[in-house]
Amino acid sequence: MEWTEEWADMIGAWLLLMCLAGALVLITEGRRAYVWHHGGVGEHAAHDEYARVRRERPDAAEARLSEAEFVRYYVAAHPGAAPYVIAMLLLVLIGMPVSCALMMEWWP
Repeated sequence: MEWTEEWADMIGAWLLLMCLAGALVLITEGRRAYVWHHGGVGEHAAHDEYARVRRERPDAAEARLSEAEFVRYYVAAHPGAAPYVIAMLLLVLIGMPVSCALMMEWWP
């Protein structure tokens, strides 16, 4: 199979679409992580989880923590938005130019 400009255009277009889809997924997940940490979603879930642990396993190590400590550890156990933002920026700054270069036949 020979490398032709049609193949380069097709691969570049698919790569561009995959980069756009990946960036949208990373933006969505990053927003969910941000809301978990800063929007009160994680804190609300932590209070519910603490009540469940205290009710079901009162002798567990988590149940012996104060509620404020449990909430702090529970919320911090989930990743923040930074890894998603960094991955999205890498995808946009590296993946999209490579796909455009393929479509414009600048590479290879």
